[in-house]
Amino acid sequence: MKARLEDKTVEHRGIIITSETEEEKEVIRSLWINQGRPAMFSRDGALVSITIAPTPEEAELKKGGKG
Repeated sequence: MKARLEDKTVEHRGIIITSETEEEKEVIRSLWINQGRPAMFSRDGALVSITIAPTPEEAELKKGGKG
């Protein structure tokens, strides 16, 4: 998986994440379809890490999730 910053000319600059394998493609697609949200933010010195994970749909939250 590769990540890079958008061009400096973009007003609200973001990060572009590109899959390099079929598994990565499916995870990125799943996060997009299932409305992935930031799940964890951490710092280690100058490094920053953000974990994006799927979130339960509103109906699942109301009934306490699946299973």
